[in-house]
Amino acid sequence: MPNWVTWSNFVNLLLIVPGWIAFLITVRKAWLERTLLEFTLQATSVEADEDDERTDRYVDDVAVVPALRIGVTNNGSRPITTLQYECVFTFQSKGQKRGQSKSTAPAGMKIGQGDHCCGLLRVFSTTIEIVSACVIDTTGKRWSVPSRKLRKFNARDVKQLYWK
Repeated sequence: MPNWVTWSNFVNLLLIVPGWIAFLITVRKAWLERTLLEFTLQATSVEADEDDERTDRYVDDVAVVPALRIGVTNNGSRPITTLQYECVFTFQSKGQKRGQSKSTAPAGMKIGQGDHCCGLLRVFSTTIEIVSACVIDTTGKRWSVPSRKLRKFNARDVKQLYWK
């Protein structure tokens, strides 16, 4: 029998194993109870305000401007309360110069497990690319739309946001 197998080493082993088991159970519980947000992006249009840029697009004799709809679904078991939606995008001005701007919209909705909410963000009519989009909760944490989803939206749907 090896020298390290003694009664004193066995007692130490009995003290360490339950600690590691408790640690692993705690980590697993925290992992399973986390918030999991799923985002959807869609190009749409909203009714124009007096403050909005002049538009030539009308739906049922109502002036509309382009908008980005961000949908958020909580697939995790921990709820969050959204504070606002935020979107950063690049646009092309009339002088063919590129610029970057940010659009925000208030939210203020609690999203529990399986719940869904959405926000509409106005964008310029010459939007070239959505750089980032996120939801900010009441604790100040930014939940960003995954870059893969933004790339897919920019490649496929961003042209629906602008008109000539």
